[in-house]
Amino acid sequence: MSVLDVVGQILAARGPLTDEQLFPELAELGIDLGEHAADILADELEQLPDSQVVLLADDRWAWLPTLLAGRVLAHRLTDPEVAHDLLFLVPDLTSASLLIETDEAHLADGTAIELVILPLETDKLVERGVDLHQIFDYEVVLLPQGYWAGQNLQSGDLVALRIGEQGLALEVPAAPADPKAITAVAEALNAVLEQNEPEQVEAAILTACAADPELFREPLLPLDELFAASGLTRTVDMLARDGFDFDGWESDTHHAGLMERYELDEVEARAVQAGITLYEQVLDEVPLDPTAIAALSPLSEPFVAMALLEQTTSYDRLLAEPLGEFAEKLEPLLAKNTWPALRWLRARSHELLGEVAAAEQVLLESEALDSEWPLTVSALARYSFDRGNTTRGLSLLRRIGVPDDEPIVQAFERYDAAPRTDIGRNDECWCGSGKKFKKCHLTGGGLSPEERALWLYEKTSRYQMDSPRHLLHDNLSDVRAQYAETEEEIFDAVTDPLVMDALLFEGGGFAEFLDIRGVLLPEDEQALAKQWVATKRSVHEVTAIEPGEHLTLHDLRSGETVQARERIASTEVAIGDLVCARISLTGDEPGILGGIELVAPEQRDELITLLDSGPTPTELVEFLTRP
Repeated sequence: MSVLDVVGQILAARGPLTDEQLFPELAELGIDLGEHAADILADELEQLPDSQVVLLADDRWAWLPTLLAGRVLAHRLTDPEVAHDLLFLVPDLTSASLLIETDEAHLADGTAIELVILPLETDKLVERGVDLHQIFDYEVVLLPQGYWAGQNLQSGDLVALRIGEQGLALEVPAAPADPKAITAVAEALNAVLEQNEPEQVEAAILTACAADPELFREPLLPLDELFAASGLTRTVDMLARDGFDFDGWESDTHHAGLMERYELDEVEARAVQAGITLYEQVLDEVPLDPTAIAALSPLSEPFVAMALLEQTTSYDRLLAEPLGEFAEKLEPLLAKNTWPALRWLRARSHELLGEVAAAEQVLLESEALDSEWPLTVSALARYSFDRGNTTRGLSLLRRIGVPDDEPIVQAFERYDAAPRTDIGRNDECWCGSGKKFKKCHLTGGGLSPEERALWLYEKTSRYQMDSPRHLLHDNLSDVRAQYAETEEEIFDAVTDPLVMDALLFEGGGFAEFLDIRGVLLPEDEQALAKQWVATKRSVHEVTAIEPGEHLTLHDLRSGETVQARERIASTEVAIGDLVCARISLTGDEPGILGGIELVAPEQRDELITLLDSGPTPTELVEFLTRP
């Protein structure tokens, strides 16, 4: 039984409880959530958004089925609902949406219904001929076709959803709403808003129900009509008393959020808001607001520019082009100290559009304006990294004072092998490989072919960890760590090379890198990268081992046998073992990048079937992670 299950049982029996009331009861049952119990419980709820444990506006926890038992919520039908036998939940019935089963749901009278989650299941609405432009909800209930006609109901008619012991029931109110009951709801909601205004609509309704068990015991009015009769105003999912300045509140809330998220001061956060306003004006092709232009002077601060990039585009390619237009239009209107930031924003616009050559050129223009503006210089260093120019890259990073222990500096130094002039082309290479110098460390700035391959892999890995792609890595790391118990096991799971490799190859990250930034790579790396794109992960049987050097692997899917360089796993596996790996050319011989996974014999056929199907990164990692 999960923590939320136990919490639900306590709340069902006791009613809404504060932290101080709930957590001691959990402790008595042997569940100690520690010093940050409320945060842990909130995290549990976030992981299970369909949980019926809810947090009220007064910070009490409640069990939704008990809280809503016997309540009745009213809703007025609309044209799309009647025409296509739908039931919209937002806003009138949102409070009850968690009580609708997602699979094989029925009303109390046995009528089959289906909860459709949008936009994931739009096809189910399209099948009924629904015009999706008429749907503004994210949850819609499908009723049997002909349902509303069978009830002799039309658009504008009032229906009620009764929450009873036998389940949910749809009914037609038999009498007009009682004015006294409406007044009681108004008083209860106003009491909630006196404590916190504005408040989320659902939280306000549920908190009012917790305060007065007699509320919503009979059909009243749809919420917006009820709010209007109670002197209240709703905007999207927030509720306040009439006259409340929603625009000002939203601006202040956004301002505070920017300060916290990006560690900005008040003036810098206002500059980001001004930039967002100007960006939207560029999108709408309307004149730019002079007041907003004047507020944008702190754009020269790197964190302001970074925040503006994320807030305007969310790193979405479709929103990138207006950012470039925004930066071009603003440059002649702002002080010169903001121009490097504007050029950097233009460059990021080009990058999001996949135009890296244009982006690099604009970055060079920005560098000419201010050779020490950090975002420009660090971006140019990344271009040097992809081009293989370690001398230029290290020079750029040291120019802006990046410490030697930073990973990007260490990466440059790791691959910074200056050409040797004291060895002849046909002499044995200095590295001890036994190969001639011309076949080993002569090319690639003194790096061996294997080292060049590792560098290429690191370039693509760094691309995958850029925003917002790093979120994919975070999510897949969670999948890999799902059975980890100790901090060491969690760390090993999060840093497991399988996670990155699955994102790059099963997830298409490597092909995307090659398509967008491949033009920056040296020609031999471009050729190697194209070979890597074609490689497939497979299940292999170990047929021979050279510990610390090679594994000979028989591919059970293709039937081929290959000797692959593998220094670590070759000391840990035995002949006859089954392993899952992706064999690629690493320098002048095949090798294994992205980790190697032992496969139990009983898993072999299932894994081969999965690999044949072209799995997603999550499907692959879930399979290879399960006990």
